[in-house]
Amino acid sequence: MKRLICILIFASCCVACSDDGDTREPVIEGHSIFRADVETLTFLGGSDFEHIWLKGENIGVYGSLQGENNEFILKRDYYDRTGEAEFYGPKVKGDVIMAYWPYDAAAEARIGAFPMTVSSEQVRCENPYEQFLETSRLFARYDMYGDGKLHFEYPLGAIAVEIDYAVTVKKIILSSETRKLSGRGYVDENMTFAIASNGSNSITLDCGDGIVSTPEAKERFHIMLPAGEYAERELTLTIEAVPASDSFSYKMKPITVGRVSVAENNIVAVRIGSDLPDFGFEPNPLD
Repeated sequence: MKRLICILIFASCCVACSDDGDTREPVIEGHSIFRADVETLTFLGGSDFEHIWLKGENIGVYGSLQGENNEFILKRDYYDRTGEAEFYGPKVKGDVIMAYWPYDAAAEARIGAFPMTVSSEQVRCENPYEQFLETSRLFARYDMYGDGKLHFEYPLGAIAVEIDYAVTVKKIILSSETRKLSGRGYVDENMTFAIASNGSNSITLDCGDGIVSTPEAKERFHIMLPAGEYAERELTLTIEAVPASDSFSYKMKPITVGRVSVAENNIVAVRIGSDLPDFGFEPNPLD
C-alpha cells in the first residue's frame, strides 16, 4: 500500500496580478509559485484513488529564517482537478523549509518540526482514502541542494485488518502497554513523528452500528499509527463485536510499520480467519 504526494517548487518572483472580480488572483507583491502533482494512492486489493484539489484546499510553508507559517493558495484554474496544481504565496527563506497539507493558521511550527495530532478515536470509512486524509496531515521538506522539489508524504504508517469469517464488528482497538500510539506530537525534517509523553496508549476504530464481514464478503479495516518497529506482544488487537460473545483479543507478533508511500508497499496486512490456528494471525500466529 502506498502513498506519496510530490510537489515541484519554483521559488521565483512573479509579477503580481491585480484583483478583477472572480477571474484574477489577489495581489501578492513578490511571491513564490509552487507547482504540485499528486500521485495516485493504491490500496490493498487494487483500489486506486486520485487526490482532488478543492477550493480553499491550501498548503502551509515554513521557512526557518522568517519563522512564519505561510499560507500558499490554490490557484482558481485548478479547482476540482486531479494531478498537477499551482499554489502561490509570500517568499519563503531559510536553511530548513518545510511544508504541510492542509493549511492551519493556528499551527505552531518550530525549526525543523511541525505539530500534528493523531486522534485516539478514528472512524472507519468505506473509502479508506477519506479516512487517511481525516487522520493525517501530509508533510514535506524542500531540498534546495537536490532536485528542488517538495515530496509530500504521510508521516504515519497503517495496518489493514482483514476478517474472513462471519462477524459483526463494532470497534477495533489497537493498544500497547509500553508505546504511545496517539496524541499530539511533532514531525521532524526526516518525516519522523514522535508523540509527546502525555499521549494515549491506544487507538480505537469506530465502525458505527456494526460492519458485517463474511468469508464471501471480507471487509478491511485500516488503522493509522506511528511508523516503527513493534516487538512481540507489544501490540494488542481487540475486536469488539455484536453479540459481545464474538469479541476477541490477541497479542501480536513482531511487526514493522513503515510510512505509507507510493514508492513502497508499507501498509501491513493482518488476516484473521477461522481456518488459522487458534483464530491467530497470518503468518505465525501467537500461541
